[in-house]
Amino acid sequence: MRNKKEYQKQIITNNEERFGNYYCYYLFWVAVGYYLWKKMLTITGYRFHPTDFELLHFYLHNKNLGRDSLVQAIAEVEDICGLEPWELPAKL
Repeated sequence: MRNKKEYQKQIITNNEERFGNYYCYYLFWVAVGYYLWKKMLTITGYRFHPTDFELLHFYLHNKNLGRDSLVQAIAEVEDICGLEPWELPAKL
């Protein structure tokens, strides 16, 4: 049977290894989250105000070619002038 000091030393080593593994796991998910965040910010026109060029050459061009999956960020609403602003979320 091991003496108490060897057992405590083994526990400390295992805890350090366990912390190291959790820390690596944490850093991995932080990096993945940062990558996804940067990827989302680089989507063309994905800001509060897309430019005219982005609207015409990215959204409208892909819409005309039938690539609707690329332009789903902009929802279509029929009769937008007849709606009040608080009614818009229900139509989207």
